[in-house]
Amino acid sequence: MSDITRLVNRAIHPIYRTVQFSNADANEGDVLLVKASLGRSANNMTVQCEVGDMRIRHNVYYDVFPRRVADNMFTNTLHLPNIGSGLQYKDDTTAAVDIQAGTTYTWEGDFPINDVELLVVSGNWNIHCS
Repeated sequence: MSDITRLVNRAIHPIYRTVQFSNADANEGDVLLVKASLGRSANNMTVQCEVGDMRIRHNVYYDVFPRRVADNMFTNTLHLPNIGSGLQYKDDTTAAVDIQAGTTYTWEGDFPINDVELLVVSGNWNIHCS
């Protein structure tokens, strides 16, 4: 179980960057770090499963910022979050997606993709994120 990052050309504007993972890059239990590879979250993902069935899960991240504490009575900043001490929580309880052999799964735009966890993998597969 490891985290997989692919290097992409950083000279290309972030909107136009794409990254592709295949069965040669990762195995079962690995996490594909899409955000670290692209430099941003991906809006689209296409999974092509050629030989064996596979199951993937999109991990969702939540940023939580605590409320400010009044440092003196004359500031009116209590309604602003304290961005200096924010925490990030990983929610890996989201439902897994089963992809049958010989099919293509497309994900477009509901929430940005930060990483993809490979739960069950067999055969040849390709994951393309943009």
